[in-house]
Amino acid sequence: MPWLWSVASRIYTWLFFIPLFALATAVAGATSWLLSFVSLRAADVCGVAWGRVMLAAALVRVRVHGRENVVPGRQYVVMCNHRSNFDVLILYARLGMRFLWVMKMELRKAPFLGPACARLGHIFIDRKDRSQAVQALREGLDRASGSSLLFFPEGTRSSTTEMLPFKKGGFVLAADAGLPILPMSLKGSERVLAARSLMVRPLGRVEITFHPAVETSAFRDAASREPLIEAVRARIASGLEDGRQGSAPPR
Repeated sequence: MPWLWSVASRIYTWLFFIPLFALATAVAGATSWLLSFVSLRAADVCGVAWGRVMLAAALVRVRVHGRENVVPGRQYVVMCNHRSNFDVLILYARLGMRFLWVMKMELRKAPFLGPACARLGHIFIDRKDRSQAVQALREGLDRASGSSLLFFPEGTRSSTTEMLPFKKGGFVLAADAGLPILPMSLKGSERVLAARSLMVRPLGRVEITFHPAVETSAFRDAASREPLIEAVRARIASGLEDGRQGSAPPR
């Protein structure tokens, strides 16, 4: 009965998941911040543990496809669709590479999470200040030391199955730096936690698909940026359930 499942999900969310999330975030954030003074790699492990604990608490199963498209040790600009706040936990738990988030400036003030992310070098951008955003991206790339950069090119969560228009900043950065873009599809997270909702529905299934990287060497001039965006968008769309976001990925 749908109403019974809805009531059970609300009880689970407020009496179990949210208290555990607050505790796990405080512990992981504080531990990561402290470890960052000793070893950034050790501090990164806290994020992975945080994501895996919360996925286990929500009984979420994640299947990963296309891992062979990721070359170990290669630096990428990773582009992923964004439908849920749960995406962050999923990617921490299962991305399997060192990376720097590109995140909105407001998150820098988040208790425990903000200070830890700042210590780890994650990139905070002001979406209302283009010059600040560009400068922050450049500085983030300079300190990345081989780590990949991870963008949600839509800029915010989509509340439907339709992807939002892509922001250009990550594409310009990748093309200017000559870094390959690794498109990634994240499917099913909205069924665990819908956009603009606080109710977690446990027992969900999520799929991550890594697509072949898009080399940016042929897209360095400004006139070719739109074809680059469309190529990446098409690859991400090919891994989503509705298939309405674009054509099959170019070969």
